[in-house]
Amino acid sequence: MVLLSVGLALGVVGCVSEQEAPLATGVSPNRIYVADTTPIRLKGERFFPAVQVDLSRDGNAVDEGFELSFVHRDSGHRVDLDAVAWDSFEQLSAVWPANEPTGNYDLELTAPDGQESLLEFALSVSDSRARSEERRVGKECRSRWS
Repeated sequence: MVLLSVGLALGVVGCVSEQEAPLATGVSPNRIYVADTTPIRLKGERFFPAVQVDLSRDGNAVDEGFELSFVHRDSGHRVDLDAVAWDSFEQLSAVWPANEPTGNYDLELTAPDGQESLLEFALSVSDSRARSEERRVGKECRSRWS
């Protein structure tokens, strides 16, 4: 089998030995209330799925299997998110489970080809809704109680 990297955003499919790792740039929302199950979106660049082509058969497979893990900065507690969805070359989505420990988390992103990316202080889990709820006012985000 030959492993191909897909660059469909550029309209290019090429056989490469090494490509740049995905780059995670932000999580939205980046503050979550501890008791809520929360849909999240990961923004970034180079979220390329992997394509496997079997030249001995008439079959191809696309692997969109990105892995998202959040690691608590103080305790090392790890939250591996299930059912990570590939939305585009710049966005992934998943669901944060309720009742994980409060505090700050770093994000570890693993692409289907095994390359990894780290985003420090990606997410904050709070035991107070006042600190975790935000609303969009104009072009900037402000705390609901500011």
